[in-house]
Amino acid sequence: MYPYKIINISIFLFIAILGIYTNELVSHSGRTDKYGGHNNRKTGGYHYHNAGTLADQNNSYKKTTLSPIQKETIIFEGLPDKRIVIQNFKPSEQSFSKKESEKYKVLITKKDGLYYWASRNFKPLSKQDSGMYTIYIAKNGSGYIKIQNNILTKVYLENIHLGLDTITYFGENK
Repeated sequence: MYPYKIINISIFLFIAILGIYTNELVSHSGRTDKYGGHNNRKTGGYHYHNAGTLADQNNSYKKTTLSPIQKETIIFEGLPDKRIVIQNFKPSEQSFSKKESEKYKVLITKKDGLYYWASRNFKPLSKQDSGMYTIYIAKNGSGYIKIQNNILTKVYLENIHLGLDTITYFGENK
């Protein structure tokens, strides 16, 4: 009975070690930048390898470039006037100049009938029309964009959830 225990332990250790190395083989280093992401050479876009931190999200907007094969339609593009950050239950507020707001713009695209939060690593969105508002909700629960449907201008808020911390941008369509 003792030799069977050694074989069972050996098999378990082999499978555990194989699982560790398989993860290393499947993933790639990606040479991530200080925001935890990098440019994707295949699609021409920018993506993250982790959710990052609150500080990363505050400064993470990368200009989105689309490859010719993507053929995405821009649904909404907005520039924020103001940002409110709630970190450790303490709010802070910041207003933006027109030049600064470009770094934090929101971009929603549509491809093949699906919506994406292009300015946040192309996160899939679901669309909800609610009277005078259209709400795009991240399918992974990481935030939403709420747009007021007005004839002259579209006012929006973009809310990003990072654990119990949040970032909310307020602005108008570009």
